[in-house]
Amino acid sequence: MDQDRNSNETNEDNKVTPLHPERNQEETNENGVTEVQQQHLEAFQAFLVEKGIPMEARENETHVFFMTQEKTPAGAEPMMMIVFSKTTTDVELFARTVTHVPDGVEDLPILNAINDFNQEFKYFRVVLDSDRDVTIASTIDLDHGFNPAAIFGHSVMMFQASDEVYAYLTKLYDQIQ
Repeated sequence: MDQDRNSNETNEDNKVTPLHPERNQEETNENGVTEVQQQHLEAFQAFLVEKGIPMEARENETHVFFMTQEKTPAGAEPMMMIVFSKTTTDVELFARTVTHVPDGVEDLPILNAINDFNQEFKYFRVVLDSDRDVTIASTIDLDHGFNPAAIFGHSVMMFQASDEVYAYLTKLYDQIQ
């Protein structure tokens, strides 16, 4: 390690020097959204309007959420969420609470089934949270391009996967209870 770089003589104010000054955080608008993400949000909203897709929009300090809740053929009613970060170029997708694992159902068979789903679903991860809710999640990095139809299509595939997860796990609950 370079001793001069870390000595008090070369940095009397003990300020942290960025390793990559050219990568300073982008400026944000009054809502805390970077210019690139604002363009992505506007394009995604325009896509939803053009296609007549009803999704509720909400935001907090760090994210903008698009949500809807529909029923799958097998009976799951996941909260489908497409979540844009305000400051980074990624989108998170969720099928929240695909099913709730009933109390009294042994965890091991459920966890084994979730592991099997995680091997089957290459682009999604299935998780069991501390409330015993099963959720499907995925992250898309927008640094390689932005396509609202592809993002929505990914969400549709996740909705279809939630139907499969729900159907399998509800049968499994009955078998192991």
